[in-house]
Amino acid sequence: MRQDTHRKSSLTQAIHNCIGSQTRRGIRLLNRAMSGISGHPKLRQASALTLVMGIIAGLVFLVPCGVLSPAPLPPTSDAAAGGYNTDSSTDNAAIIEDVTIDHVADVPVDSSSAESADTQTNTVADSRPTVISVSPSQATQGQTLEVTITGTGLEEATAVTISGITVNGLTVDNDTQITANISVGTAAVPGLEDVTVAISGGTAVLSSSFAVRAPVTPATNHRCTDINAIPQEWITKAKSDLHIAYGHTSHGSQITTGMSGLVEFMNGKGYPEDLYAWNNGGTGGALDLRDSPFSGASDLGNPDRTAWATATGSYLNANPDVNVIMWSWCGQVSSASAADIETYLNLMNGLEMDFTNVKFVYMTGHTNGTGVTGNLHLRNQQIRDYCEANDKILYDFEDIETYDPDGKYFGDKNVTDSCSYSGGNWATEWQNSHTEGVDWYECSSAHSEPLNANLKAYAAWWLWARLAGWDGNTL
Repeated sequence: MRQDTHRKSSLTQAIHNCIGSQTRRGIRLLNRAMSGISGHPKLRQASALTLVMGIIAGLVFLVPCGVLSPAPLPPTSDAAAGGYNTDSSTDNAAIIEDVTIDHVADVPVDSSSAESADTQTNTVADSRPTVISVSPSQATQGQTLEVTITGTGLEEATAVTISGITVNGLTVDNDTQITANISVGTAAVPGLEDVTVAISGGTAVLSSSFAVRAPVTPATNHRCTDINAIPQEWITKAKSDLHIAYGHTSHGSQITTGMSGLVEFMNGKGYPEDLYAWNNGGTGGALDLRDSPFSGASDLGNPDRTAWATATGSYLNANPDVNVIMWSWCGQVSSASAADIETYLNLMNGLEMDFTNVKFVYMTGHTNGTGVTGNLHLRNQQIRDYCEANDKILYDFEDIETYDPDGKYFGDKNVTDSCSYSGGNWATEWQNSHTEGVDWYECSSAHSEPLNANLKAYAAWWLWARLAGWDGNTL
């Protein structure tokens, strides 16, 4: 009993020395006192270490509260400069040398607490506000819309800034999301802009994350095949301003062979000589249309469904003067899944984000006789819906070849790319009832009839005029 009383007295003295000004002496005494504890050596060492840590923790919490008053730190040689040397590694090492630990204590450790501490440490390190995404990530000049900005630490957001764009209002939804109502001015410069969120104490920025685009033209379809309705000034303007690269195989060639035959046809109708001329490079006042200039892909599905995107990026990097890109399908929409079309749309959108000064023309696939319930029509409708919802430029290949020039619809009659339908062929029927050279013209038309290529050429020039700035008003 006397031995235990003496040991208790030693521990008490050690603790008092630790929390006083004799820390080193206290730990020495503590080590000696613990050596008298009966039991396994590991238990003795664990108990000593636990008490030391408890004392240190007490100092950390009690000193700021004023309970303990530690002795002032002695000034170093830098004291004259108003500083103190807070490097206590030498004294700490001396203290630690007096504590002998022979074994690692087998003391159970609460790993969840350790992990919790680590998590808390990481949270503090990563607590700076961030902006992760902006949706939608683009808008056209003159458009007002709401955008959702996601990130972390956004609960104290006070403002959103996007260059050239007016922010009408801001709502903080929660710590990870805010909603901004914005208006894109008609004079906003097309291109990529940073999105900056002002937060108490600083800002969070997502660079080049919002695209401003010029207004796009509505879909070019069977309603856009009246060549005589296009003002000549806009034909001339298109030839002056546009530099087009068009990738295609056989079906897509209906557009270019139709455009080639159109030149003489319109010359014979009293229009200015070679008004509708085109060539690679735009020489001699012709439209600059570069026919199948890409390397590594032939159309939207050849050699696969993605190579065309890589080929486009490479071509644009090498030819920065090109400002219009168009690709056609050659049967691949017929077998496409919804996911395949989604891939196409995403790749097109990605190119638009990468090349903001280029106008990208989306396209549907040609008819195949499966009608309005077939996969082809459904996948084409998927493309139409996306273009309409996202203000994309669309050349509706399928729609153009499901109507004759009088507007009669054949899409519900299992029409094919040759213009055949259940009961006949609308192109040959119309050609036979009208005068060649006056109402239509002879030209090559892959897989189809000349009239189909005629209509595709009319629609192409309608599109070129719209891209040059024509509003489509035929009055």
